[in-house]
Amino acid sequence: MAGFRRRDDNGGLRGFQQRVQRREPEALDAIALVLLRSLKVEVSTPGRGRLYRLPTARTRRVALQQHHRRGTPRLHRASAPGQPPTVDTGSYRESFAFARVSATKRRVGTDDKRATWFERGTLRMAKRPHFSVAFRKVEREMGDVLRDILGRP
Repeated sequence: MAGFRRRDDNGGLRGFQQRVQRREPEALDAIALVLLRSLKVEVSTPGRGRLYRLPTARTRRVALQQHHRRGTPRLHRASAPGQPPTVDTGSYRESFAFARVSATKRRVGTDDKRATWFERGTLRMAKRPHFSVAFRKVEREMGDVLRDILGRP
């Protein structure tokens, strides 16, 4: 049976490997953006914890920063234990980013020290996981993105 080789229109496995190598950076960027979007959505969910009034001095400063009426008391609904952290000023959510570490690596996350406190909890605060939850929610979507960009073998 020498001399018989089956050849696909797409170049077979070798062609697929070449397409993957050419489009790998684009695929990694797309996956990182999917995860980044999921993280920001996860942290943007409204809290189900207790409702409390922010201290007056902070209320004035935050009100001025966010162009609210001066001195208006502001209420905040905290996140419940086990739920993702809720947005107060938005600085934590805006700290999420992705970076190209190398040609084959992307890093999605934040340099904010609160990330570890929220994800793992502290002695005085229960866990408020959001990184692990966001990743689990988009695992299938990341596979779909890969298939769309790289195609099938």
